[in-house]
Order: sequence, then structure tokens, then C-alpha cells
Amino acid sequence: MESSKEKLIRVACNLYHQRNVKLNPNFKVGKPDNLNKQLELFNKDIDDYDGMWTESDFDFRIKNGDKFMYITDGERIISWLWVGSKIFKSWDKNGCPVYNTPSYSESENVMQFDDETMYGYNIWIDKDYRGIKDYSIGIQGFRYLYDQGYTHVIFDIEIWNKIALLYALKPNGCRGNILDLLDN
Repeated sequence: MESSKEKLIRVACNLYHQRNVKLNPNFKVGKPDNLNKQLELFNKDIDDYDGMWTESDFDFRIKNGDKFMYITDGERIISWLWVGSKIFKSWDKNGCPVYNTPSYSESENVMQFDDETMYGYNIWIDKDYRGIKDYSIGIQGFRYLYDQGYTHVIFDIEIWNKIALLYALKPNGCRGNILDLLDN
């Protein structure tokens, strides 16, 4: 995998575009009962994410005002998304961004967003569910945030993740706009 530490693509999505999305009945917000088990499954799927968040990081993020959204299929979490308005950012040993994860490192790099904008991070969809619109945590989560009064979500996509970038920009995806190409 190509290192992403050098470049990220910043995208903004107007949440108005998701206003007509029907929320999946398995969409949830908050802390799941089986979080640790799900984090273990995620680590098996991803394999090389050195800066992975933990359950204690979950508690830090919630105290920070962040929201954790997820979709289940039975007991299994099949996608998740974090959003927040005050984001601490650092980098793992593989050159990947690490957000609001004090168990990994303390960060001096802080991003602050206004009351109507959230920053999306640590988005993940189980490989068996990718490409299925009803399980797109981005679209589902963006609809939820629209209902909560937010107007925009900003997120950064690692330059190697072309599928995520295409989905973020396409008309039947998140319908986002590129804001910037970021250097570390």
C-alpha cells in the first residue's frame, strides 16, 4: 500500500443531498454492547492500522463531543463512522492518519469546525458489504446528521483509496466536492 502521510484529499459534502435517504433500520448511534469484539474483527480485516482506536479512546471521543454511528447485521457491526468538531490528528508508523486516539499518541495538530459542520473520520465498511447503498455508513450517517441540524461533513481521503474518493464524489454516492490536496 502506498504511504498516505504525504498527501490526503479533503472533501466536503453538503448534507442537504442526503435529506431523502431512508435510514436503514439497523443504523445506530452510541456505544455498541460488543465493541471490543468488533474492534478485533476490524483489526483482522485491516491488518496494518497501527493507530487503531481502543475502547478507552471511544470514551475519550464521546467526552470530546464526537458521535459514533454504525450499522449492524444481526449482532455484527458491518460499518461505522466517527464525526466530531474538534479533531486531534497524528500519524501512525505506516503513514496513515490517526484521529482522536490518545492511546496512540497525543497530538498538537488540532482541527476545529463550526457548529454546522462535522469532520468525518475512521469510516469503515466491512468488505462483504461495500458497494451496497443501504449499508453505506457515509450516506446513512450524513442523513442522520442532516436531521440533527448539521449542514456539511468534511473528511480527508488517503490518496491510495481511489474507491472511497470516487464514491465521495459521484452523484449516487456522497455528492461531495474536493476542497484541497493536503500535504502533511
